[in-house]
Amino acid sequence: MAAFQEGNLSEAEELCREALATAEDAGPDAQGMPFVLDNLAQVLQAAGQGAEAADHFARSLALREQGADQQAVPEAIESLARLLMDQARFAEAEPRLVRLLALREATHGLASLPVAATLAALARCHAAQGRAARAEPLARRALAIRERLLGPEHPDVAASLIALAHATRVLGKLAAAEALYRRAVSLAEQVMGADHPELAGCLEGYALVLGKLQRGPEAARAEARAEAIRAMQAAGVG
Repeated sequence: MAAFQEGNLSEAEELCREALATAEDAGPDAQGMPFVLDNLAQVLQAAGQGAEAADHFARSLALREQGADQQAVPEAIESLARLLMDQARFAEAEPRLVRLLALREATHGLASLPVAATLAALARCHAAQGRAARAEPLARRALAIRERLLGPEHPDVAASLIALAHATRVLGKLAAAEALYRRAVSLAEQVMGADHPELAGCLEGYALVLGKLQRGPEAARAEARAEAIRAMQAAGVG
């Protein structure tokens, strides 16, 4: 989609809707229909029309599930689940992620990067619904896989550390959370950058833990750093 790649979303949407209408005229099960639906969904997602995009992703998934070629099903599930999560529709995303995890474990094994990515997404889904006890083991498993396959100094490892630290803090495991946050802050600064938004969130969580551990001056410094990063983001700096 040249118009989409050039950032012309209105033209891309018009072209995709025309393509969908043509495909619909050929019948609801026309060959290539899932690709047409995916293209329109991607354009709508980029244009901020997430609800309609999710409908098209869901229809594309249903068609792929009915087809002979099942290889594209996991990718279709992931596209839909991630969009639902972006819309904070976590209860709808969760069963899709559970299914995706089972498919990826069967295809790639129990300790692969696709499995780690799905574990991380599922952990985030549980955490967003206030289920830290279910998020923690998933985040820990994702971290272990990523450390083993990517090495200890990788942005995905930093992201997993942050997620695990957050879940551990919510569960009240303050000493463990403090150690995780300390490591996560150091690694995020190194591999994500000193003004990355994920570092700000990490510092905010770290400040909460330090405060509960009666380490007020350290908590204040962490919170001040987080606020400085947030201010830079709001100003469009970095």
